[in-house]
Amino acid sequence: MKSKNKHKQSNYFTIMLVPDSSAKVRSIHISRRHFLLIWVLIFLCISIIISAISITPESVRHYPSVRIDGAMNEPSVAAENRYIQTPLRTQLYEFEQRIKELHYHSESIVYTKRNILNVFEALSAFDLPFSFDEALFSNSSPDWAYPNIHALAALNVTLYQKILGMQALAYYAEDLSSYFRYRPTGWPVDGRLIISGFGYRLSPSGERRIEQHDGIDISVPIGTAVFATAYGTVITAAWHPHGYGHFVAIEHRYGYSTLYAHNSELLVSTGDSVYRGQVIALSGNSGYSASPHLHYEVLFNNIPQNPLHFLVRD
Repeated sequence: MKSKNKHKQSNYFTIMLVPDSSAKVRSIHISRRHFLLIWVLIFLCISIIISAISITPESVRHYPSVRIDGAMNEPSVAAENRYIQTPLRTQLYEFEQRIKELHYHSESIVYTKRNILNVFEALSAFDLPFSFDEALFSNSSPDWAYPNIHALAALNVTLYQKILGMQALAYYAEDLSSYFRYRPTGWPVDGRLIISGFGYRLSPSGERRIEQHDGIDISVPIGTAVFATAYGTVITAAWHPHGYGHFVAIEHRYGYSTLYAHNSELLVSTGDSVYRGQVIALSGNSGYSASPHLHYEVLFNNIPQNPLHFLVRD
């Protein structure tokens, strides 16, 4: 009987509570299993506390996504902002460059158009075999319905092609202007009475023979101003021993030359540069001439041409 009681008592732990006063002493019996469970719980609590204490702010800095005082890590935010803003800055720069190019091309078109109009305005004074319609340069608004970088690039190409076309037209207009500056055009005197035309005629010398007349004779009083009919250089201003009397010969470009004969006075010298409308002589009756008049010739590659084809109709 005694051995059984001793065995039962060995499976329990007894905790005695002894008060300071004269109160009754109390004892608590705890089984061995419960005692071990209490110690395990105490160990777990101590481990959790130690782990929590070991997590410091220095260790948190290794993890950018961990919030400290409610704020995100500043270097990470700055890097993200740069990642977003860099493409935007690049696209904005491309837009600015395209707009600058469009502005430059627009100014080039306006400048070229003005030059072309000026050239044809200067040529409008002549009897040209064609007309110029300013409506060819009517303003047309570009399509700005899709103002993205691709639309700006396409518009830039279109304007550039238009500039090339207008520049080609401008070069052509300048060449045309130069041609008509040096092409004999207009009347050499104010008179309009032609007394002898171009081609075969009866010789005015009194001999009954047919001869080739290389120019036209315009009846004018002695002392009438004689004008150069194109820009050029005087190649001869002298007395002609075989009938022309006092005459002036001018060499123009593009194969043209002109001759003005039977003058009373010469106002230019050999080697002078002259312009259209410049007074080069005063008409007269010198040389082989039956009456006061101006003999006027137009030559192309030294071959006489009919001057009537070069006179501007009034």
